[in-house]
Amino acid sequence: MKARHLDWKQDVAVKCLLTSKIEGSEQEVLYSEARKLNLGNRSNHVISLLGVCLDPNFAIVMPYMENGSLAGLLRDVDVPWVLRWRMAHEISLGMTFLHCQNPQILHCDLKAKNVLLDGDFRVKISDFGLSKWKMGSRVVTKTSPEGSTFTHAPPEYFLYINLGATDKFDVYSFGVLLWEIVTRKQPYGNAVSPAQVKFAVTSEQRPDMTLVPTDPPDVATVSQLMQTCWSQNPEDRPPFNYCADQLHHVKNRFSLEEILQAISTVVKNKVQPCKKMKLMGFESSSSSSTFSL
Repeated sequence: MKARHLDWKQDVAVKCLLTSKIEGSEQEVLYSEARKLNLGNRSNHVISLLGVCLDPNFAIVMPYMENGSLAGLLRDVDVPWVLRWRMAHEISLGMTFLHCQNPQILHCDLKAKNVLLDGDFRVKISDFGLSKWKMGSRVVTKTSPEGSTFTHAPPEYFLYINLGATDKFDVYSFGVLLWEIVTRKQPYGNAVSPAQVKFAVTSEQRPDMTLVPTDPPDVATVSQLMQTCWSQNPEDRPPFNYCADQLHHVKNRFSLEEILQAISTVVKNKVQPCKKMKLMGFESSSSSSTFSL
């Protein structure tokens, strides 16, 4: 939710994690965990944590990202390839940073909806660490029994109930995320239930590769990487620093001028829906709220 911080005089984003009131030791545990997420000032591609609200509900306060989520952008705009590759590369850099922390930080819900974009369409990974609460916290499981998104969870997540998440979990999810970036589609769009996705994934099925375009040539390189990332055997999945190296080579085939032109194209195409609404007699309005944090 977009909000206005009255003291800071700036827009922020507020994400409510719990709708039930928590007190005492539970409050302290969640506050302590939230502080561990404050890594944004150390990585250009990880969202910053500006604050935490404990009353009346548990929520985190983050910078407001002008361009929303990667999922929304891919849905609304045919993003030029050069910008898609830059975003994919920056996601891999952000995940490399998280996995290099001591102790290691696992995301466990990496998907296009959890990748935010600032005013320059730079990637900011969000919701990292929150899935740990969803899966392991007695408090959070009251409202969110599933810690991860079924479509992005690896087969071992479904096959071995007592197996804890590892860095290979996130790499698998990244493979599905690359498929989202390349196709601009939702994975397993024809599935009628999570159980169907579970059966498909454990049977070594993956998102529909017939939807992956054959042009431009860079797609083949990224397609090979995505399929390696979602390998059935976790040990066959590469680390994120390898993914970052591969995507760095793809991104660097384009010039800065081409990137700037791509951004200009996206900005132009993004405003078209607003213009169409005005022509139809509607005015778009902000959904922001103003209150003191």
